[in-house]
Amino acid sequence: MNQNYKISVIVPYFNEQRKIIKTLNALRKQTYKKFEVIMINSNSTDNSFKIVNNWIAKKKGKIKFKNYNKKTSYPSSSKNAGIKCSNNDWIAFMDCDLKFSKNWLQTQVEFLKKNKTSHVMGLCHFTGFDMMDKVYVSQTWGYNSKIAVIPSSIFHKSLFKKIGYFQKTRAGYDRIWKNKLKKYNKNLEVNNKCLIKYQTYNHANSYINFLKKIFNYSISSFKVKGNNQPKIYLLVFMLFVFISLKGFKYVVFISLLYLIIRSYLYPLIKSKKIDLRISSIFFLPIVGLSIDFIRFLAYCLCILRLK
Repeated sequence: MNQNYKISVIVPYFNEQRKIIKTLNALRKQTYKKFEVIMINSNSTDNSFKIVNNWIAKKKGKIKFKNYNKKTSYPSSSKNAGIKCSNNDWIAFMDCDLKFSKNWLQTQVEFLKKNKTSHVMGLCHFTGFDMMDKVYVSQTWGYNSKIAVIPSSIFHKSLFKKIGYFQKTRAGYDRIWKNKLKKYNKNLEVNNKCLIKYQTYNHANSYINFLKKIFNYSISSFKVKGNNQPKIYLLVFMLFVFISLKGFKYVVFISLLYLIIRSYLYPLIKSKKIDLRISSIFFLPIVGLSIDFIRFLAYCLCILRLK
């Protein structure tokens, strides 16, 4: 395996004209210098592509920045395009809406050298931006949780030839690829010192936009190979219907049990700690039930489309 540790940092972007300069500057300030940056435009409809080109034209230095318009539709296909455009043996990923240290690459390379491994993953710290965003996070990833993610991670290029590229879809591809990597490598190499966070909202800036995101991601992830979540939702629904046939008291019991588990027990288990202000206590069940309803609706629509 090449121990030179020259890295190609791949940054997919879609309509990021407000944040992309901040990301470019943060990459330019990295203490580690043996890398190139490959920006992949994912069919942006704003001025993102032009802004990146203008920034590259003005900023000269040792680090080479490249900007490609590959007309990719998904973040996964943009990442795949970036891998194919890369000139180095090591591939790193970053997203435009994330905050990361100037020592990000240095910290990850030191981990690779010390552990002599083919990859290292970083952690995303999910905290939420405002009260409602914290509720959204509590009912999905878990409030104050730290999860190994693709952005901030570095992989040897050969891994993509061995276990495959990312599936071409908007959501779910990262979790499935992580599972494939874990199965191939027997474990995930995670650097606990490498932390990234969202710049602003972890999920969405409004309840409507959050529900739209859950719906669109559910539709997109339905066709991801290895994603068993749709099957689980449908099996739980069929189990509920079966229990309901036994009588009204069973319906009441199973409904109350589900309400307690989904509203409070699930976020308590997922979260490292949870915000228990009165507003959070009120919105936790609303958001939890909404997520399950929207996902179930999206999966049903996908099934109908298949017929």
